[in-house]
Amino acid sequence: MQYYLGCLVVLMALITSCVKDEKPVDKPSIVETVQIPMGAEYEDQFYFDLESNQTVKRVSRFDWDLAFESTADGNLVFINGYKFMFAYNTGKTKFDSTYTYSALLRRWDEPNGDLNKTAFGEWGDVASPGTVIGKGNIYLVDRGYNVNLDTFGLRKVMVNGLENGNYSVSFGTLNSATPTTVVIPKVEGYNKVFLSFDNGGEIVSIEPLKANWDINFTRYTHVFYGPVPGFPPTDTLPYQVVGVLGNYLNGVEVAKLDSADFATFTLADAASVTFSGEQDALGFDWKNFTLSDENYEVKPQKLYIIKSVEGNYYKLRFVEFYNNAGTKGYPTFEVQLLQ
Repeated sequence: MQYYLGCLVVLMALITSCVKDEKPVDKPSIVETVQIPMGAEYEDQFYFDLESNQTVKRVSRFDWDLAFESTADGNLVFINGYKFMFAYNTGKTKFDSTYTYSALLRRWDEPNGDLNKTAFGEWGDVASPGTVIGKGNIYLVDRGYNVNLDTFGLRKVMVNGLENGNYSVSFGTLNSATPTTVVIPKVEGYNKVFLSFDNGGEIVSIEPLKANWDINFTRYTHVFYGPVPGFPPTDTLPYQVVGVLGNYLNGVEVAKLDSADFATFTLADAASVTFSGEQDALGFDWKNFTLSDENYEVKPQKLYIIKSVEGNYYKLRFVEFYNNAGTKGYPTFEVQLLQ
């Protein structure tokens, strides 16, 4: 069944007309203290704008399955690592077949945002600028699980192609013989557009406009490489962590100092630090977890220097992970514009 969801373009065009004004940076900078109310289950993610010092969008991390690059020349397909999703390329092209994944290679999107290491990889061949013809491979997609560890199940997925700014994707349950096909249009001003397999295939609004946010507080899939203390021997260990990801597709960069004085660090000092454009440059290791008492403790000596979407520089450190009631999942940080 073919659904063309062009009405979304009209809706998103209305949204894009509401681009924020840049915050003036010529007034004295003060230290702001911010608490992000993620909560003990970390169900929602929070897109934060440093210029306005506020959350610009809060959304459930469970609301989507696939994301599609929305830049003019982009053609990548992403999976939702926020809910521990994985994909398996069967290498086969018959949609009406029943597949298992026990012998297949499990793949994920690298948490650092490496665009050459995505779960779907090179799903198609570029025929001309803006036109990609799908290779016809069937992917098995593990949709992850919710806060109660209930699984969302598996789907068979084929990315048919990209043409005239529109992706075409077919999907179904493992036993389905006839797929549902959905067309997903790119939307100008966004890093990605998002698809949920629910409700017959539904385009959903997840990220804000790419110009409107800098960092994202969320639970996400990190991958440990090599032996991990306390776990069975393995070369790779995908693991859910709580941390902060940057708007790396729109120029956000982060420098991390393991020990630095927040109060005295200046804009001049920022010229001598090394910045990273990786998505997880801020990451999750601004806190420690003690297994014996299941307690989180932040590392206030760690200092992060963030180059924002607007090109301004901020210093940030974490000071707490609990709220006044002692509930985890309330990361609190200090942040100040460097002038």
